[in-house]
Amino acid sequence: PERELDDEHVRRAFERLLQQRRPDVVHVFNLHNLGLSLPRVARAHGLPVVFSSNNYWPICPRAYLFGPEIPRCSGSGGDDGERCARCSGGTRAAHQQRRDAAVRMLRHDIDVHLAPSARVRELYVANGDDPEHVRVLRQEPPMVEAIWRNTGSRRRIVDRLERPLRVAFFGSVLPHKGVHVFVDAVQALPRGRVFACVLGETPLADYLTALRRRDPEQRVHFAGGYAQAALPELLRQFDVVVVPSVWDDCAPYVVAEALAARCPVLGAAVGGIPDFVTNGHNG
Repeated sequence: PERELDDEHVRRAFERLLQQRRPDVVHVFNLHNLGLSLPRVARAHGLPVVFSSNNYWPICPRAYLFGPEIPRCSGSGGDDGERCARCSGGTRAAHQQRRDAAVRMLRHDIDVHLAPSARVRELYVANGDDPEHVRVLRQEPPMVEAIWRNTGSRRRIVDRLERPLRVAFFGSVLPHKGVHVFVDAVQALPRGRVFACVLGETPLADYLTALRRRDPEQRVHFAGGYAQAALPELLRQFDVVVVPSVWDDCAPYVVAEALAARCPVLGAAVGGIPDFVTNGHNG
């Protein structure tokens, strides 16, 4: 946590960059592995700073508000650093110092904070950010127009399916994505009524092994990774997209992509998912 307060090498490189580029505004999308001091440097150069919070790194050393000790966390606000130290290592005092520095940065070194969902704004404000400068700007992935044009606008709506319902998970196969929730749910459904598929890279071999143990009859098909350019055609092949996140997912792209393909979303009521999914209307 001490290095995250101010990484001297990164700070100096950033100062050189500002002198070379002479920007009119600095827009920060991520500070993970860069340090809390960079917005202050930009302000010292007289530059306005915009912050888009695509993760929770300023209020969570692990960046995603979950960890091995605490599966889902509300942040470090009101804590003396003990919880962060237990979850990610380091001392209680160091994490308390980090939290205080993060709150100072959010409140004094950033002009406008753009949160990608209402839940992200809520969590940052609960952890000390100034509510007056935190605005919600929902993310829209770059492929939405192409997906609607090639898939959603051409999808034929039918009253009844004469085949099994096709349900898919898209994304990296990781525990916080909740793929195990999807796999467990499939086990409870009548056999043959649903074709269930997981599309995405599987970086953790142990997690994939655990998922296969939960699916002894191999009801879930693991299709592996896919090229982003293939997404419109892949979404065309499914009726429902499931987003079973077990963390406060900031604003998952896959929700907007699925809706653009006219696929209802079966999503967890966490993070930014409810910003896009209206129960009973589009998921």
